[in-house]
Amino acid sequence: MVQLMAPEISNFIGKERLKNYKNPCWARTPLSISCVPYFFLLGVTKCGTSDIYEKLVKHPQIVDGVKKESHWWTQRRLGRPSVASFEKELKRGVQFLGVPNRIQEKSMKVIGDGSPSTFWDNHNWRSIFPNHPEDRLTSMYSGYNFFTSRHSPEVFHEKVVERLAIFNKCLSVNSLRACAYQDILTFSPVGRDKPAMQLRMGIYHVFLQDWLEVYPNEQLFVLELTDWQQNCLPLLRQLYHFLELEPLPESRLAQFCKAPARNKAKHRTKPMLDKTRLLLEEFYKPYNKKLYEILKDQKFNWDYT
Repeated sequence: MVQLMAPEISNFIGKERLKNYKNPCWARTPLSISCVPYFFLLGVTKCGTSDIYEKLVKHPQIVDGVKKESHWWTQRRLGRPSVASFEKELKRGVQFLGVPNRIQEKSMKVIGDGSPSTFWDNHNWRSIFPNHPEDRLTSMYSGYNFFTSRHSPEVFHEKVVERLAIFNKCLSVNSLRACAYQDILTFSPVGRDKPAMQLRMGIYHVFLQDWLEVYPNEQLFVLELTDWQQNCLPLLRQLYHFLELEPLPESRLAQFCKAPARNKAKHRTKPMLDKTRLLLEEFYKPYNKKLYEILKDQKFNWDYT
């Protein structure tokens, strides 16, 4: 699968995977190994991946202390203008920040990558982890306020109207998939450090369908944010089982889940305007239906009425 997703890394890893490691690792030389993440935690902005990752890595088999978001597959591998040389970033990816040295002692240790952008940020698309609609609208609003100082309901409404118009214009000349992967529909023309409106990230089914073209259903574990917030313990148990990690006592899982949510917006904001919410609900309704048709899970059969 590594060769399929990024065949160029074959120049930096051995030909055969090391069978005595649970984590995907290859011998580069007799004294060094290269590894890629055992699992990826995918998502969109403000969807809860920081909290899930923080609780997930408390399992003793997962190497903690690794930078959660490397953004290697989406931003570093194929490069942004500000990123260093391709070769440097390629080595960075397979060596994964020096982690191989930390898992050599115990072959049952694994590493994970919690970069949400791996799910949706493929700006080179031409060459899993959704929110409930209510939470998506709230997280979009929260995310806008999180990344910009101009946080007022009125300004947010103006941006929604503006971005909806731009998106519809894109649809008039492009496919839905093309528009869903357009950078300009996320960031302001003045620069990537000026978020405009993360509208496209909520079209989950487009990104999920692309992943399902490569990975079978049984290799994807889809969580819904509200479900996670309300049922952390049983879902955390299911996640560890999905990752084929050793089961832990309920008392330890409960302890993990008691930890406060991570990376929450620290400032208070006024409620979103009702007219803004209505606009966004109507925009996402057909895409939510497509998502439900793919997942066939009642948890994702969202109804606004």
